[in-house]
Amino acid sequence: MQGARTHIAALDGIRGIAIILVLLTHYHDVFRHGGSVEQTVGRIFDTGWIGVDLFFVLSGFLITGILLDSKGGPLYFQRFYWRRAVRIFPVYFLYVAFVLIGLRVLYLHITGHDLWKGLNAWWYLSYFSNWKSDHGNNDLYLSHFWSLAVEEQFYFVWPAVVCLCTRRRLAATCAGLAAAAFLVRCLLVTHGAAGQTLYRLTPCRMDPLVLGALVALVIRNEVCRARLQKCLLPVAAAMMILIGWIAAAKGSFDFNNPLSETVGASALAVLFACVVFFAVAGRGGAARSFLQTSWLRAAGRYSYSVYVVHVTPHFLLLKPVEHLILRQSRLLQPVLRCSYLGAMLAMAFGAGWVSWRVLEQPLAKLKDRLPVVGHKPAFAELQDRTA
Repeated sequence: MQGARTHIAALDGIRGIAIILVLLTHYHDVFRHGGSVEQTVGRIFDTGWIGVDLFFVLSGFLITGILLDSKGGPLYFQRFYWRRAVRIFPVYFLYVAFVLIGLRVLYLHITGHDLWKGLNAWWYLSYFSNWKSDHGNNDLYLSHFWSLAVEEQFYFVWPAVVCLCTRRRLAATCAGLAAAAFLVRCLLVTHGAAGQTLYRLTPCRMDPLVLGALVALVIRNEVCRARLQKCLLPVAAAMMILIGWIAAAKGSFDFNNPLSETVGASALAVLFACVVFFAVAGRGGAARSFLQTSWLRAAGRYSYSVYVVHVTPHFLLLKPVEHLILRQSRLLQPVLRCSYLGAMLAMAFGAGWVSWRVLEQPLAKLKDRLPVVGHKPAFAELQDRTA
């Protein structure tokens, strides 16, 4: 299989695009109170929520690939969970402790109010925050962890699914789960469920994860890979047209209208599955060269810790900065808003770089400390830095 034993640089580039999209959607509100042009920019940035779906597809692809290549080997489950724990837990739990202890004490000292009073930390310690009644949406500095909860729940059950299924049966399972996610969203929409419910509940978000897994299966079958390569561009183009039509018909593309929540979300998952397939099996060209640019790959390399910490400086600084901007002349305000966005991006990636150098890279050496007898999974070397 092409690229099975080598690191695929384009996948880092895809991850880099995903984290940039997520940062833009979380930082877009600095443009909310500006002029018409600034508000338009803010609305465009707000569509960056699709970056999470791109992360989901990529995670499903990489995790399934690792599992397929290690299936039948010794310590299949132990090795997988050990590597996931070493990769994910340190940064995550340090940040949760920082918020629930450090920031909590700071806010209590400054404001006299306990802003996290009544919060049950077990929702976050167990990676189930997306199942809270508000799906974690109102938990300061922690609300973005719903997506990590979805991924961890997927990681918990998927090794068993891969272990128990033949490749043909696994492909059918992926297709069935993708269809089920679409039907669940349709059912919830007909019962008046809120957009955040459809956006954050695990059963509603399975299609990007399992379509990524399906790409991992297709890549490993020469006949299927050749067939998909022939229809890749038409399928991707059809999904883009469908998404564009929904955005034009509804005035936006987000989880606040039934078409986006149902058909649009599925179309987005299919489109991003095509993108990941292209990055792995596609031929050279301008698009693939762009995905391999050093700055985009670096963004992807640091994306996990960037995602974990990026909301902190924004939530701390947005209100005072907004008050300062509004006191300036109308000509100066757009410049200040763009400067603020640049500063937030710099701080987020700066924190990601520090986390990578000080914590993640040293800890990565522990991934293979679990004793293993036999072959090393080929796909484990394809992308060690799964977010």
